[in-house]
Amino acid sequence: MKQKLFVNKKILIKLILDMLYLLILKNIKDEFLKEGADVVILGGQSKNPSVQEICSAIEKVDKKNIYIFPNNKNVIATAKTCSRKKSDKNIIVYGTKTMLEGYYCLKTGKKI
Repeated sequence: MKQKLFVNKKILIKLILDMLYLLILKNIKDEFLKEGADVVILGGQSKNPSVQEICSAIEKVDKKNIYIFPNNKNVIATAKTCSRKKSDKNIIVYGTKTMLEGYYCLKTGKKI
């Protein structure tokens, strides 16, 4: 089984928010990590991440506030399920429906 979860090993001071991005295309993964995403989960047509996969990714981010950008309308509900699980982290799901919306949030620091 190929790796589906990618963690950014760089420490980026420029980001105030801790961001978890769910991406469809593997070739865009590196661009999101380069721009400061803490964790990227790959998905795709009929390969959307499960609640467990998203919750596992959340645990890999060693921060108190985590913002999730699903980048796919079919993943928003799954991400919101994870945000309601008992945790010592504040998990906020923004309803990004496309990778372009998620990339915009990452580059500008603004939420859609």
